[in-house]
Amino acid sequence: MRLRPGRLEIWRNALDMRDWVGGPGDPYEPPAVEGPQVVSGEPPSHPELYRNFAAALGGGEPLVASGRSALPEVELANALLLSGRLGREVTLPLDRGQVERELAGAPRSG
Repeated sequence: MRLRPGRLEIWRNALDMRDWVGGPGDPYEPPAVEGPQVVSGEPPSHPELYRNFAAALGGGEPLVASGRSALPEVELANALLLSGRLGREVTLPLDRGQVERELAGAPRSG
């Protein structure tokens, strides 16, 4: 991905990484990619987001971005933090209780 003013450019691997790594060929060569897919448009400004939030609270319009729409990104961020904290691979979906126990409180030293 590359973020430019007014546009987001997205390239995708032509093959799933698990298939590419296990397939024939030089594993040190970069995989083939498809793209870019270009998403254009200007993001809303902070004042526009606040105005939208107030309008949504009043039932006048839908939210630009709901909290629910960000749950996959939060889950991924928590997985990265938890994996670093535990020093091992973790699987998705995460055990919410484990995330709360491991990530609560002061950071570990080490």
